[in-house]
Amino acid sequence: MPDSTVVSSRPMPPCPRSDNLDAALRAARQADAAAEVPTPVLQEVCAQLVQRHDADLALVGFSCAGAAGPVALAASAGATGALRGLSLGTGEEPLTDLVGAALLQGRPVVCRRARNDPAHARWAARAWRLGFSTACAAPFPAGPGRTGVLAVFSPDDTAFGPDELDLLVDIAASLARE
Repeated sequence: MPDSTVVSSRPMPPCPRSDNLDAALRAARQADAAAEVPTPVLQEVCAQLVQRHDADLALVGFSCAGAAGPVALAASAGATGALRGLSLGTGEEPLTDLVGAALLQGRPVVCRRARNDPAHARWAARAWRLGFSTACAAPFPAGPGRTGVLAVFSPDDTAFGPDELDLLVDIAASLARE
């Protein structure tokens, strides 16, 4: 996980999604060095990530360190209807598989064009039914014995290219607590 003070140096072409990512990064940096990032800051980060992308879903959740679940949902914005009835981090739901993989691997996990990605075939059909074809999840340390995860899901096949992923990782790192 990169240091939270490092900002991606890659030039980003101007587009609404990069504007959202920049705004979310600024929101994440609003949190002071408190032991826990306040829920309103987490909610603002999620809201900024999906602004002008209503079909996207952004969420922040927390789990026991080194575990895939259960994940306690702390904030979400966008297409939150996809969260109804899901138990994050348990079972084999389309959202939890990606979130759980990021938590277990301790690194960002990305799936682009889910229907055509054999590495994510296990959850691709369910994700597609929820309207998502591209997703990423970035874990971050959230204090003693806890790991957080920032996840964004989109119906846009071109979402979360390398530059956008760098910024999402920077946002997650800004939420990190030791």
